[in-house]
This record gives sequence, structure tokens and C-alpha cells, in this order.
Amino acid sequence: MTSQRALTSDVFISYSRKDGDFVRRLVGALKADGYEVWVDFEDIPFATDWWQEIVVGIEGAAVAIFVLSPDSIQSEVCSLEVAHILKSNKRLIPTVWRDSGMYNLETSQFKVPKVIRSLNWIFFNDEAKFDDAYAKLRTTIDTDFAEERKLTKILVQAREWEEKDHHPGSLLRGLELEEAEQAAQGAELNELQRTFLQASRNREHAEQLAWRFIWGAVGGIVGMAWLVAGIFRGFRLSDPVSLALAFTAGQFFGLFVGLLALLSHGLPRFAERALPRQLHIGARAALCLLVGALAWMVYQWFFLGAPFALNWSKALGGLGLSGGFILTMLGKLPRVSQALRLKSGASWLPLVSVALIALCTFLPILPLNSTSSLPAIQEGTLDWLIAFDHAEQVWQVGLPLALFIALGANASPLWELLRNLQH
Repeated sequence: MTSQRALTSDVFISYSRKDGDFVRRLVGALKADGYEVWVDFEDIPFATDWWQEIVVGIEGAAVAIFVLSPDSIQSEVCSLEVAHILKSNKRLIPTVWRDSGMYNLETSQFKVPKVIRSLNWIFFNDEAKFDDAYAKLRTTIDTDFAEERKLTKILVQAREWEEKDHHPGSLLRGLELEEAEQAAQGAELNELQRTFLQASRNREHAEQLAWRFIWGAVGGIVGMAWLVAGIFRGFRLSDPVSLALAFTAGQFFGLFVGLLALLSHGLPRFAERALPRQLHIGARAALCLLVGALAWMVYQWFFLGAPFALNWSKALGGLGLSGGFILTMLGKLPRVSQALRLKSGASWLPLVSVALIALCTFLPILPLNSTSSLPAIQEGTLDWLIAFDHAEQVWQVGLPLALFIALGANASPLWELLRNLQH
């Protein structure tokens, strides 16, 4: 198992043992300036797998320094270290010590690897100018240092995930995943980092879909319970058959609201892979319309004894119920999402979604009810959506129903918004 030490070091140093005196001076200067340094003359414990310890040191450091000298160029260990530094996409800073003409590629007898020759070297070969060379080294280390640390953290976490046999508990989630993905944008990642971030995003996506469905179903069930309690006061709710009927209708309605909440967030990965990317939004919108209509068809079948068939009132009710979810889905498009995002990274989209879903759900209820003066209902050419006993119930029962649905569908993103604002 890899050691957990040195996971927060700033600098890894690769060098030949024959350059130990210079390296100790360099390490002393770096530590005096507050850098955490990983160097093998003090960091490899007795009786450990020395190469595994070096790998940990390299992957846990933000940048790596290679002390160039005739001995380090010919060192097999140094070659292995440099290869792993480059494989890990670490920034490599060559520093020249005891050059012996090594930097003159035309006359040098030493073979400097091409990848090192292409980098800018910092020369410490004139001891009288140590301070000037060290100032250049510090400036080079500090360039994009914060971003280097973020990428290093991703690599360390990815390595731990790999060592734990890809255990899901080692994957990133929430704000930590978002910060890692932001740090990785435009960066050159190795295969392990890319796989780790993709696995983290897949698991986060699956969890979010599950929680959206669960809380959406809860919102739909609570809303239906409120509706039943509000408009069927003459209905004998103490009767076991009546209670079973109300409970069953609530479950079905909650199931459909849960599906709407899920679709507004995305499709399961298997469905995303099966459909071309350009069809994802259209497919989700079409499914939302279908599920919205089914929700009201089930409600009218249970409570109004209406045929289980689509008509204008159910179609309009389904359009309203699904409309807020579809608008929420469109609100996640890049330009809209960016406009709703705060500097802290939090987004106002959950609050906007609550308002849109509540409003769109309530709009068909407002005219399509038994107390409305809508001429089409009075003439019998358009069916009721909800049969209220009194006009006041439109607001006392219908509006809370819409709010319960909207809050349940957005419970997870509202919680994330609260956490982000606190963060």
C-alpha cells in the first residue's frame, strides 16, 4: 500500500547522491521560504519499497526539480524519476549544477535527454550567483502554483481510488468534484486522472438522478395528500377503501412527479449513450409532456371516475405540469446557466425552478376547475381538471399543491445551493 506521507509537498527533487551538498543547500533555502520539499535523503523510511515511496513523492508534489549534473544525467534512478515526473504531467524545472560543458549540446560528452533540452534551465553552476539563480527558481516554482496544486490533488486522489480497487467511496462528489473539474479544464491530464474524474461524474450523476426522483415523488405524494384532504371533506377518509384509494392515487402521482424531476436533470447514462447527443433535450422534453399528461389521467381516473384517455383538460394540465420542468431543463443550457451563476459558484437555478414549476402547474388549475366560469366547462365541451367544492379552494388547495410539487422536485438542488452559499 502506498504511503500517505508527503501528499501535500510543494517540490520534489531528483538528484545524484554526488550532488548531495548542493541539494542540501537548495533544500534549506526552499524550506526557509516555507516550501514543503520531498527529497529522498530524508523522506524514504527504512525497509520500505523505495520506488513506491518515490512515486508517492512525485505524484504528491506540485512541481519537480531535476538537478542536472554529469552524474545525474547518467543515473538510472534519476532517469526513472524524470520519466515518472513527465508521465504524471508534473512541471519539471531543470537546474544545472557541475555542468562541465554539459549545457553546450555541440561539444558536450553527456547525453542530455531531448525532453530536458527543450526546457528552460536555471544555472547554479556559479556559486557566487546562487542568490540570483535561486530567485529565478522561486519565480518559476510560483508560476501557476495554485493550479498545479489542484491538479496534484486530483492525481493523489485518483491514485488512492485505484489502490482501493476503484471503490465508489473514494470518488469525488458535490462541490469538491466541481472544483476538480474546473481545475482540470484546459489542463493536460493523464489517463488515470481522466478516468477518475469521469467515474466521479458518472456516480454523481446517478446519485443526483436518484435523489431527484425520490424527493420529486415525495413532493407529488404530499401535494396529492393535501389535495385529497382539502377538496374531499365530505369524503369519508376514515373508510379503509377510501384511504387505500387516496394512498394509491398519491403514489402514482408522486411516481410521475419523480420522473419529471429526474428528466429535468438528465437521462440515465445508458439512455444518453443510446441516443445521439443532439436528441437528448428533445427526448427529455417529449417524455416530460407524456409523463405530465399521464399524471392527470391517473388522477381523474381515480377521483373523478373519468375514462383513462387523453382529452383537452388532461393535455393542458400535463402541459402545465411538465412545462416548468422543461423550462428548468432549458435553464441548464450553458448561456442561461452562466447568467444564473454567482461568483461563488452557486446558482440561482433551483429557486427559479421552484417558481417556474409552481407557476406552470397552477396555471391550468386556475381555469380548469368545477368552480370556474370558463364557458367551455359550463358548456360541457371541456372537462374539469380538478373538481373543487368552493372557489376559495383554487387558492387554498390548488396553489399549495403546485408548491409542494415544485419544492419536492427541487429539494436536492435547493440543499446544494444552501451548502454552496454557506461554503
